[in-house]
Amino acid sequence: MSGLLMLLILSSLETGCNKSIKRNEVHYRAEPTMHIATRDTLAFYLTKYFSHSEPSNPEKFVVNSGFMRKVDGKFFGNDTLKRYKFTIVLTRIIFALKLETYYEDISLPRDIDTISYYYYTAKLVMGLHLLKPVGGLFMPERIVTSEEVEEAVKKIRGYYEMDSKE
Repeated sequence: MSGLLMLLILSSLETGCNKSIKRNEVHYRAEPTMHIATRDTLAFYLTKYFSHSEPSNPEKFVVNSGFMRKVDGKFFGNDTLKRYKFTIVLTRIIFALKLETYYEDISLPRDIDTISYYYYTAKLVMGLHLLKPVGGLFMPERIVTSEEVEEAVKKIRGYYEMDSKE
């Protein structure tokens, strides 16, 4: 991965989290047959796949590991994750584990605008095959499903294990 791409991703991590959402935006929901994921869902799977012991407090584990952050001292575990926000969180995890070297350059879905603040995080996450397009689109406002969360965390664990063997 080029140094410029990494710099752009890191800068989007800092600026991207401060953007406000307009009230009249279209919000895509997960398909009815899927289970909607929350921050607690992501904390559970990260704990399941990365903790050496079963901690009784997944929130504490993911915050102390640097995988996820609190906002104003609160975790907000019941908050759902939109796909664009999920790419930001996954990028933090990728860099914390130094797994960005597994990135493959790919063509992005047409609904990812090159000027969007999550462009580079989506590019990294999709280039690591952690999140798949839905019907050929990224659908940034769609809520992530539990299945997508578990699949992404399992793949990160796989990259981590390959990296540990080298």
